[in-house]
Amino acid sequence: MLAESDNDNYQHFILVRPLREACAHYKRQVTVNDDVPDEKEYGHRIVFRNCTKRRSVGGAFMGLRDEAIYACDYREPPHPESVRKYLDDPDRVHLGSDAYKRHLPMFGIT
Repeated sequence: MLAESDNDNYQHFILVRPLREACAHYKRQVTVNDDVPDEKEYGHRIVFRNCTKRRSVGGAFMGLRDEAIYACDYREPPHPESVRKYLDDPDRVHLGSDAYKRHLPMFGIT
C-alpha cells in the first residue's frame, strides 16, 4: 500500500495483509469464448472460478459460478465466524434436540 506522509513530501510503503486470506482451494481461470471472436467485445473472455477441494463424480472441480457459499469446512484458512454461524451452531442445536425420537414413515407404510 502506498501512503503519503503528512509532514513530508515523499511517499513510503506500508506492508498490509488482507483481513481475510484467500482460500488455498479457490482457483480462477480465464478462457476464450469462441462464440465471440472479437477480443474487444463483451463476452469474449469467460472466467471460471472453482473449488479444487470438491469434485464431481467424473472428477471435475466444483464450479463456483452463481453459487453462494455461506460456510465451508474445506476452506483453508477457515473463516471462524461463518463456520460457527452456519455449521457449528445449527449442529449443536440439532444434536441437543429430540430429533432422534421422531419416527418417519418409510416406503409409504404407516
